[in-house]
Amino acid sequence: MHNVTREMLLDGVGVCLRHYKGTEYIVMLVTLDASTQELRVVYKPNGRQYERTPPWDRVLSEFLELIVWPDGIERTRFVKLAGD
Repeated sequence: MHNVTREMLLDGVGVCLRHYKGTEYIVMLVTLDASTQELRVVYKPNGRQYERTPPWDRVLSEFLELIVWPDGIERTRFVKLAGD
């Protein structure tokens, strides 16, 4: 697992990520919020059980935020899955 970087998200449409709570997600696109000028990441859960789940969005700064994971190691909220 690798910490997520700004460049990885801006260049990584389709990249697979794992949230610190364990669910895997796919980055769909990165947008610019018209009101705040903040970059936002649009992503969806990965897996057949989530086919009807609408995509979510989150500000880029939250993607890059450091969180203490359940194993006690501090990482970004989302990490890139190995091999992706």
